[in-house]
Formats: sequence, C-alpha cells, structure tokens
Amino acid sequence: MGLCVGLALGVLSTIPRGPGVTKANFDRIEYGMKKAEVEEIFGNDGVPMLLGGEEVKGERFWDGEDGLGAHITFSNERVDGKFWCPDPEKETILGKIRWRLHLP
Repeated sequence: MGLCVGLALGVLSTIPRGPGVTKANFDRIEYGMKKAEVEEIFGNDGVPMLLGGEEVKGERFWDGEDGLGAHITFSNERVDGKFWCPDPEKETILGKIRWRLHLP
C-alpha cells in the first residue's frame, strides 16, 4: 500500500501545473519546437539576452522563481539550444557537482 502511494505521489510531482518557468516545464521544451510554443509553456515571451548592452539575435532568457531560469536559443523561430540555469546555492551537493561539470 505504501509503495502505491509513494509511486502515485512521485508521478503526480512530475506533472507540470501550468505555465511558468519551472524545471518540469523546461523539460517539456524540445529541439525544433516553435518559439510561440515555448512562450506558451513559460507563460510569457521572456527577455532578450544581452552582450555588451546589445541584444543577441535568437537568444532569450526566462527568469523563474528563486533564481532559476531558462536560456533558449532559436534559429528560424525554432529551438536549437536550451540551457537550464539553476541557482547553485539552492541545489543539492550532487546538483552542484553536475552543474559545475556541465552534466545533464
């Protein structure tokens, strides 16, 4: 019985609750997805990435709660790169190691 309850809670915790910048919603983004679909998942159009005060074409950032965020690159209005930007101070020890080593 306890195993079933634990399994059910585990499955429910992975279901996205709606638009917003969350890791669960970030994981729904796929390469080749249209920019409009990404905006629908995150609930807004994000902000342009800047380099030396200049907008970097095809790159947007979505800022989430608690210092989390998503950096998405687009080519021809379709996703061609995606990077989850966790707050390393709020990650687990294993998460910090994976983030520093650029592991998924």
